[in-house]
Amino acid sequence: PLGSVRGTDPSTPEGEGLSPLPEARDCLVNVDAFGQPVPSARFMGGREIELLGSRIDLGEDQQGMLDALPIALESGPMILPGFVSGCGPFPDRVGEALDFTWATRDEQRAAIALYVALVADTSLDLIGAKERLLIEGRFASCPLFARALATLRPDTKVYTSAAEADVSFGALRLIDPSIRPQGSLTRVLPLEADLSGYQQRWNEHVLQLSSS
Repeated sequence: PLGSVRGTDPSTPEGEGLSPLPEARDCLVNVDAFGQPVPSARFMGGREIELLGSRIDLGEDQQGMLDALPIALESGPMILPGFVSGCGPFPDRVGEALDFTWATRDEQRAAIALYVALVADTSLDLIGAKERLLIEGRFASCPLFARALATLRPDTKVYTSAAEADVSFGALRLIDPSIRPQGSLTRVLPLEADLSGYQQRWNEHVLQLSSS
């Protein structure tokens, strides 16, 4: 769901400084437009959200999701990976939910957004992503997802781009470099809520279930 994340310095010679990537956890090396290797990680976040039954990128839902976050954190509903087998950082895990009940749809959406952010954070760790993170596409339209990632990765500058400046627009610029995107990147602020306890419980559940 993240579009493009650079994990290498474009000035480094090809292949230099690349750490081995865990292929079994859906990590691989792509090549950018300049022929440089780009460590990459994949998971089907959009498909998993669809299977969980509630979209998180609709504009009218965003403030309700943010308002519901403290309740979701306190009541403890937690979604564990994964719901599309054979891909992502947990390819052999069968997804499940703990205390998967909510008073409102906003609480459900908040829990789903937290889940996708935690899986994305895991994938970014696997490829050694650092310094800057760009979220593009429809997940850039979910402030809770983007702000949760900024909270989980306090040493990373997280940005979102407008829909018209996504990967397809970048491909168009390869054909016509004179085209310039409208607007600029938006810096994402961390959440005011502390996610460390929720993240620790999530990691413990995933580790326990993966070893059983």
